[in-house]
Amino acid sequence: MATSKLFSITSTDQLPIGQKAHFFFSHLESTPIKLFKKHQDYLLFNALIHANASKIKINTPGRVLIEIPPNSAIFFETNIVKTIQINNQLYIKIPHSNQIEYLSRRKSQRIATKISSMAKRLDRQRMAFYSVTILNISAGGVKFCIDGDIFDKKERLFVRFPLGSKNIEADVEIVEKNSLANEVHFNAKFINIAQELVAAIEKFIQINTKEEELNPYKKSS
Repeated sequence: MATSKLFSITSTDQLPIGQKAHFFFSHLESTPIKLFKKHQDYLLFNALIHANASKIKINTPGRVLIEIPPNSAIFFETNIVKTIQINNQLYIKIPHSNQIEYLSRRKSQRIATKISSMAKRLDRQRMAFYSVTILNISAGGVKFCIDGDIFDKKERLFVRFPLGSKNIEADVEIVEKNSLANEVHFNAKFINIAQELVAAIEKFIQINTKEEELNPYKKSS
């Protein structure tokens, strides 16, 4: 089955034999599986060789996730009702489901913040800095707010703000803006930033993000 057709399935009985997937025990732990056989009432997956395969047990609840390149996936919640061992091959039996959900992949993990920052236009060297507030940050960019509709979409800015023990300095380009109450919110992507500062942002997010928020997928709206 072409990956594009996976978006249209409404039940697991439409999955093709040989379909690869991951069985997630938790948000962070999974093991690869491959559809071996379909029955009217259940699916039989082959658990592929992986360190986490030993965690597969009868009555283990989890989530089967199938990636759809480049940035999407489908999943369904399930429960392992039986395990079968044949010639060093482990198989898991799970019931069919028609509760298929669709996901989109986060390009970069993002974390909410409230950091005072300074920003100025790149094309105006003598222009004074504006005081802005960083609302969230990822390795790919920032979201900030400011009183008044000062900047335009696609405008390029220089921003400077403290993050942990580092001072982040980067050039950004505004990709979206939204007016909310008495302030305007801007989404901006990094267009020029030192790799060591990207690493510092990633480390800050990792340290300050709860485990349950680390799943790289989110439900599509």
